[in-house]
Amino acid sequence: MIPVLDDDDKGRRTNARQHESLSDHPRGLVVGLVGKVVALLVVTVILCRIDGLYTDYYNDLPLYMQCVCEICDCIGLYAFISIIMQAGSVVLQCLPATTSMRVAVDFDKPWESTSLTDFWSRRWNLNTGYSLRYLVYDVIVEQSLVKKRQKTPAGEAPPRMRRMIAMMAAFAVSGMMHEMFLAYLRYSLSSHGMWMAFFTIQGPCILLFDYHCLKGYGGRMHPSIKRVATLTILFGLAHVLFFPDIVRMGIPREVHDNVSQVFRLLLPNSIFSALYTGTIRSSIVD
Repeated sequence: MIPVLDDDDKGRRTNARQHESLSDHPRGLVVGLVGKVVALLVVTVILCRIDGLYTDYYNDLPLYMQCVCEICDCIGLYAFISIIMQAGSVVLQCLPATTSMRVAVDFDKPWESTSLTDFWSRRWNLNTGYSLRYLVYDVIVEQSLVKKRQKTPAGEAPPRMRRMIAMMAAFAVSGMMHEMFLAYLRYSLSSHGMWMAFFTIQGPCILLFDYHCLKGYGGRMHPSIKRVATLTILFGLAHVLFFPDIVRMGIPREVHDNVSQVFRLLLPNSIFSALYTGTIRSSIVD
């Protein structure tokens, strides 16, 4: 599925980049796609070199080594999802019949997030977030199953409590979707609800961190400090709730092997062998 923008809907979300089209920057689209392929290759090689330790002895690894592996997985996840999205966009731009279609931005430099709200609503996996906003958040805020086309009159913003409940519900639905995806991969509900907890807890963290800490001290904080604080909170939650169960299930190892096999088909044998020979998982070269 390729996220094609509706021109009639353009401009209704002025606080995000969902309505900026990737096709507005064709050269940047290709350069970005190539860069993400290179990033995915690099982190795959790194993880294959330490994958046996990462998967089999995760709990015995020093904290810094666990963090290195998890940071590589974060980069790989970002690159992988973005490649899938942007590859479809490149195809659309190459076909004469679809050149005029506007394709939505998928990621917008998530490492530059200055708050949790900024990360989830404006930078990370925007098309999924946009769908959750339409299907969950707006339904609760507007108290209507049908999207209202007219703008809210000035001074008549929805009650804050309703917006908070809508935000919590959107994260809860996202958590359930991720749990279902994980159950589909493993054919069982074996994550103990850790992914559900990771996404559900984002709502309270936004209320605490964004609405209280940043609003109280944000005006005096440098943007770089905000970025470090935001990414630290997200990574800390991921370290506790997102990664342990998938490592226990062996999902990273399977993903690394599958991605490596794709690169084996794309790269000349000499280059592939040079990259992967000597890795812990060097059996993929054989």
